[in-house]
Amino acid sequence: MDEPPIQESRIGFEYYNTIIDTGSRMGRPDFFNALGQVLACPGRSSDHVYMFMHIEDSVIKEAKWQCHMCDPWMQIAADIACSLVKGLKTSEILDLKLPQYEEKLGGKDFVVASHTGAATLVAYKACMDYEVKETIKSDQEDKVSPKSALSDLGYTGRDGMLRLKRLIESRFDNEQLKIPRARLESICASGTVQDCSSMVVDMIERRAIELVKANDLGFPRSFDEALDSEA
Repeated sequence: MDEPPIQESRIGFEYYNTIIDTGSRMGRPDFFNALGQVLACPGRSSDHVYMFMHIEDSVIKEAKWQCHMCDPWMQIAADIACSLVKGLKTSEILDLKLPQYEEKLGGKDFVVASHTGAATLVAYKACMDYEVKETIKSDQEDKVSPKSALSDLGYTGRDGMLRLKRLIESRFDNEQLKIPRARLESICASGTVQDCSSMVVDMIERRAIELVKANDLGFPRSFDEALDSEA
C-alpha cells in the first residue's frame, strides 16, 4: 500500500518543506570516507537511500544523505538521522531510539516513524563501511583506497587470508561475525577493499535490523516482507 500524501501530516509537511527550501542535510560532504545504502521499500519501488559520512577516529564529524526515488517520509527520516548521528561514535548508532527522531521532527508521526529504522540502518552501514576499511589498513603503511585490490595489500595465500580474517573478526567480535572460508578465498583472490566492506556489512546487517527494531524504530511493510522472503 502506498504511503499517504505528505500533506496529511502537518509536522511532516513542515519538515519536508524545510528540506525543499534549504536542502538541509541533503547531498554529500566535501570530504567523506564512509558510505551506506539501503533499499528501504523493496518490491514497492526502487527507493535507495544513501548516507555519506566524514568520520575521524570512529567519531562522526558530518553526515549527509541522498535518495533515489524515495518518498518524502524516507527523506525526512534520513535528514533527521544525519542530524542525530553527528558527534556520535560509530559504536553508538544502534543506540538511537524513536523519541530522538520525534524530538527533531517536532512531534509524533506514524508514517515517519515507520521509516526511522531504514534511516538508522543506513547510518549504521556507513559506519561499518568505515570500520572495515580502517581495519584492513591497520597494518598497512600506505593509505588504502576503496579500490585497492586485497591481493596488492598482501592478503593472499593462506597467511594473508588468515591475517585478514583475524583482523576483521576481531574488530567485529561484538557482532559475532564469522567469515566463511569460501567467501574469504574469493574476496582475497579478486576483490577490492570496497568488496570486502560490502561483504562484511551484508553479513552483519540482519543482526543490526533486529537491534534497530528493538528500539521501536520502524521499517515500511515492504521491507519486512522482503526480509521474510529471504529467510
